[in-house]
Amino acid sequence: MIIPLAMSTEEPFDENLPDPLNDEEMDEARDFLEFDLEEIVGLNLFQSQELPEELHSNFSNSPFEKCIECERPLLNADESPYFIQKSCRDGETILEFAVCFECGQRNDAGISEDSKNALEAFFQKITVHQHGLYGCNFCGSERTDDTKEYEVFALAKGPMLVGPGHMICEDCSSKLESVLSVETRKSMDDFVGRNFPGVPEGLLLPVTVF
Repeated sequence: MIIPLAMSTEEPFDENLPDPLNDEEMDEARDFLEFDLEEIVGLNLFQSQELPEELHSNFSNSPFEKCIECERPLLNADESPYFIQKSCRDGETILEFAVCFECGQRNDAGISEDSKNALEAFFQKITVHQHGLYGCNFCGSERTDDTKEYEVFALAKGPMLVGPGHMICEDCSSKLESVLSVETRKSMDDFVGRNFPGVPEGLLLPVTVF
């Protein structure tokens, strides 16, 4: 399950950028996100820009090159879209990954029906804010040097960022986590344990968004 991507439509599409998602990729995206992408407020999948360093891997100091689950190459513009997530605490990145659509779909199977219903109700109650990577999408709080913990996440295609990217603050992340079932939380913990074996058991981690 991916947090809804509410993308700005204020900037015109640059015809010199790589081709936008084709019909097959759009259908794949709708199936994965489990809601109609075109109905999200302000959505525009035709806006793209080069991935900013903010969304590069801190480990390699370069864009994410492969899916963390299947190691599928990501930077070829002909490949399907993928998601990037980075969790930051006290000025340091504590968790980062990129996951392709196909693996996202498989991970989505671990989300219980109770969680899906709770998340749908949660999203219906919020007002989406347009602050990109520097303000919480849910509450609108600005990200500053004093922000203790936050997550950034984005949709990308090849070397390009699709839309502005998004941020969720610590408080909203906690509220989001609170509606998840034990089954769903375990599935997310399994994802972290499978891909980050060095993480100590019992360490409190942010909600994994995919």
